[in-house]
Amino acid sequence: MVISVLVHKIDLARYLIGEVVRVAAITRQLQPMFKNEAEDYAAAILEFENRAIGELFGTYSGFRQSYSEMFMIFGDHGSVHALPPVGQYAGPAYVASRKRSPAFKKWSDQYGGFTPVVGDAGALPTANPFTNELLHFADCCRSGCEPLSSGKDNLGTMKIIFGIYKSARTGIPVELKEL
Repeated sequence: MVISVLVHKIDLARYLIGEVVRVAAITRQLQPMFKNEAEDYAAAILEFENRAIGELFGTYSGFRQSYSEMFMIFGDHGSVHALPPVGQYAGPAYVASRKRSPAFKKWSDQYGGFTPVVGDAGALPTANPFTNELLHFADCCRSGCEPLSSGKDNLGTMKIIFGIYKSARTGIPVELKEL
């Protein structure tokens, strides 16, 4: 679950929030079809350098789950979430921040103030993300420039994955600088 699905959420969290300094995780292997200690349930809490906190959860084995990519990050100055409708793989992302959302006067108002995240499609060559990825790769091959997501950058994501597995194995949070 971690290395096949949650890896993409980790990449996105690093892109949006920054580097992770600590992880705490639990993984479980409940279905016998998962071999070699592969987990079918995983949950992790990520603490970022800027003190934002992210949570990850994934399962292959939940009963009648609607497969989707739910994503939430909570921080002292803002939150972002994407919660696709049931039966949809992806959905819009929403953000609330001290800069973008009005102050709330009563406690129940804290759940509002979210606005859609709007991308700048004009900055991309096409509306298709896969086409854009291939065009970027081809351009990097021609120009010799480092890709936006390089193998070197992916080492940071792998450090988080190793931290998740270590935390799940030991039952204690892992400081990533120690890996």
